[in-house]
Amino acid sequence: MPIGILLPGYVAEVFAGDAFGLGQMQAVMAGGALLGAVMVAAVDLATRRGRVLVLCAAGVDLALLAFSATGVFVVAAVLLLGVGATNTARTAFEQTLIQHYVVDEYRGRVTALSTMQFSLMSVGTFAGGLYAEALGLRLAIASLGLLLLASASAFLAFVPRLRGLD
Repeated sequence: MPIGILLPGYVAEVFAGDAFGLGQMQAVMAGGALLGAVMVAAVDLATRRGRVLVLCAAGVDLALLAFSATGVFVVAAVLLLGVGATNTARTAFEQTLIQHYVVDEYRGRVTALSTMQFSLMSVGTFAGGLYAEALGLRLAIASLGLLLLASASAFLAFVPRLRGLD
């Protein structure tokens, strides 16, 4: 996730933090990811998984927006817990829907395309770094979070088939 790549500069710039502060933020985000995985495993969501997928994506975006707005280290850490949890839940639902809806003959190909998001993230992070250099880290993270929130909202509003996936 690009926030993880931009986090060292963010912690230093916004919180005047050092390696220990960065480690705390990363640990909290990882704890959130673990929490998200446990929540997905514990909750039986046999219906509306498409809607939950988009809502989890929106949750990541909202947490990033709030994260970029705060200058309080503890509040930012709690928000990163939310980023980790909702992003992991989003990924789990994405993979679940792929496994459920894609026919066996194409599942490997579709899964390969889906996992390309992790390698393409480097390209996005490079562009995000240039963007952050031009605007500043806080404004860049906020505006990118807003863009992602608008995208998730558009999918929720204009793609009824996605909302109806079970």
